[in-house]
Amino acid sequence: MLTLILSSACTQQTESSNIQALKEQISVLQKKMEDLKPGLGEIMSTIHLHHAKLYFSGQNENWELASYQVDEIKEGLDQATELHDDFKDLKGSLKELRHLTDQSIAEINAAIKDRNKVRFMSGFRKLTVSCNQCHQAASRGFIVILQPTAAMFTNQKFTKEK
Repeated sequence: MLTLILSSACTQQTESSNIQALKEQISVLQKKMEDLKPGLGEIMSTIHLHHAKLYFSGQNENWELASYQVDEIKEGLDQATELHDDFKDLKGSLKELRHLTDQSIAEINAAIKDRNKVRFMSGFRKLTVSCNQCHQAASRGFIVILQPTAAMFTNQKFTKEK
């Protein structure tokens, strides 16, 4: 009987040690994941690049490329809201602001589907405005996004194949 009691006590001690070791391992892994998480500025810089590429794709009526670019923008916005919803200077959350961009993205997608350059440009202008509205809400109004005036990507073709 004494052996059984001692064996049980040792098992409980070992389990307690294992649980503590697992908790410490989880804590270390959570810290590593946090360190690997891209910053909001990095995500926004990527979105900014796709915004410019979207413009040139639409201007050249390269609808397949435009569709790809708008999907990349949406993916970046999804990543931003998932990883940084509680951005420090934001009044509210990024998820609450998504309606600003979602509406214009839907308009752009419809224009791409219809291959309508006029509607595309209207949606693009609204997207640009919504980006700036979001920056204002995040106390980053000094970051002003504009419609591109010159192609900065000389190493990518934006015209469609004929």
